[in-house]
Amino acid sequence: MVRHSRERALSEREFERLLQGIERIDCDWYRLQTRFVVIVAGRLGMRAGEIAHMRSEWIDFRNGMIHVPEQDSCDKGEDGGPCGYCRSLAQSVVDHAVPSIHDARLELLEQGQLVDLGKAYQELLAAHQARADGHVSTEEFEDRIQDALALADHGGRDAWDAYEELESRARKYRQRRDVTLEEALDEYWIPKTDAAARKIPFDFEPRAEIVLEDFFDRVDRYPTSRTTVNRRVDDALEAADMKKEECSPHGLRATAASHHAGRGLDVVALQSMFGWVQLETAMKYIQSSGTNTQRALNAVHSR
Repeated sequence: MVRHSRERALSEREFERLLQGIERIDCDWYRLQTRFVVIVAGRLGMRAGEIAHMRSEWIDFRNGMIHVPEQDSCDKGEDGGPCGYCRSLAQSVVDHAVPSIHDARLELLEQGQLVDLGKAYQELLAAHQARADGHVSTEEFEDRIQDALALADHGGRDAWDAYEELESRARKYRQRRDVTLEEALDEYWIPKTDAAARKIPFDFEPRAEIVLEDFFDRVDRYPTSRTTVNRRVDDALEAADMKKEECSPHGLRATAASHHAGRGLDVVALQSMFGWVQLETAMKYIQSSGTNTQRALNAVHSR
């Protein structure tokens, strides 16, 4: 059975055990690199692809913030061009057919475009999904769009203008998908979704501050490939006498989400920090946190 990454999250004790194991690695450089990967994934919630492309320019040490950009160049391949990870992502763009304007709008909505419209966003997304599944006619679809836009909170930005902006972005999105491999490679590296381009605070965690300073004192960017991020996690697990199946880079990201949810971080802040498109993803961590339940029970029974 394939397990969801949230199920592979380490407990607080397991994470501390993992960090202790890292200190047994003999080579100073590999020890630092492994500590860096484990902490930025397991406490800051960064994705493996983000870690592999991280540069010192992303770090604002004065304000304690990592800025994950919307786009950054990748020259980590053997020929000085994009790495194998970026090449595979670019090839997948070329391999997929150019979407219709409707499918382009749906993909952008699923990535979180217009999420700030609240209930109107949910209705717009549902209408586009229903149209894609063939459950509504064109006329019914247009009616649902009109009704959805009428639901928007008038205290925010104008929903009709936002939808027109979505239409414009959808046209540009289609144009970007109609590219050659060389053209697609020019775009990489890019984060997983639009929401993944974000600011990640790290000054709440002294170990993160220290490892970022130590790491970028040695190098100006993560020096090797996306694959080595996995290897560093495997190295940490082996050093801690833990099985490789117990965690992964994605599992460490889930570890970070569980940690912050358990400490009481609210759902919107959790979504923002981890760059999730859907608020529901953050809610799953909040709702599954036994620490939150324990805190609530202690509050009730201490009255």
